[in-house]
Amino acid sequence: MVGQTETGHTFSFAFCYMEQENDDGCIWALQELKMLFQPFRFPKVIITDYEPALKLAIELVFPSSIHNYCTWHIRKTIIQNFRKYFQEDDGKDYQTS
Repeated sequence: MVGQTETGHTFSFAFCYMEQENDDGCIWALQELKMLFQPFRFPKVIITDYEPALKLAIELVFPSSIHNYCTWHIRKTIIQNFRKYFQEDDGKDYQTS
């Protein structure tokens, strides 16, 4: 997990290695993270890729946090799923900016 300062700089503050990214694993990981936050404030906003297990875990463990999706992951998914519809006749793909 990364945080962002008021000046826009990001920093790493937590890592979790899981065998499977399932509901139970994500809930456990966020509960452990929540214990680290206990004397402090909980995150106001959490940004993730669209992982259903993580979405559920955030709703259960950090219900007051706003959950948004990462625009980089959204754009990547759009490109992967719709590339075949936007391919030029010469085989070159359109690029995103």
